[in-house]
Amino acid sequence: MTRFTGSTWSRCVCLLSVFLIGISMGVSPQSALAAPKVPPVQSLVVEYNILPFEYSENIPLVVNQPVLVMAANTGVIAAGLTQVTMLHFVNDATPPNNEGLTWLGLEPAPTPTVVFGGSVGGQGVHIANLAYSNFGFQHIVALETGPGYTIRIYNNSPLTLKGYVKLMW
Repeated sequence: MTRFTGSTWSRCVCLLSVFLIGISMGVSPQSALAAPKVPPVQSLVVEYNILPFEYSENIPLVVNQPVLVMAANTGVIAAGLTQVTMLHFVNDATPPNNEGLTWLGLEPAPTPTVVFGGSVGGQGVHIANLAYSNFGFQHIVALETGPGYTIRIYNNSPLTLKGYVKLMW
């Protein structure tokens, strides 16, 4: 006949009690090992077709969440892209209802790609270039701030330009 010693018996009782307490709390071994629930990524894709020296529609940003903005101009003459992480912030700091836009990203340049950033509370402020002309290295498509803490694309060329802006948050 096998006898349980004090330490073996106490280990069995301890493991059994942990198992029973876990089950009574609704925890199963499978749920304890399950991956955490991550909310799905939300996105918005805006296609633009902008007449010369005009603006795209205003593109809203979600509030108080970082938004990855990827923009591509798909024209043969002015193909280009940019990537920016933006934040439309609203907080209760002094002064009351402090609100604005801040960003950090990459933009193409005639030579190496440029890392840039900024912060602003108004409209019409340059955020990033999407494409440059081959003559004089001037930007012909730009991402900029719009009214009411939105963003928009500006066509700074005599051509109608097409492309896409994708936002992910």
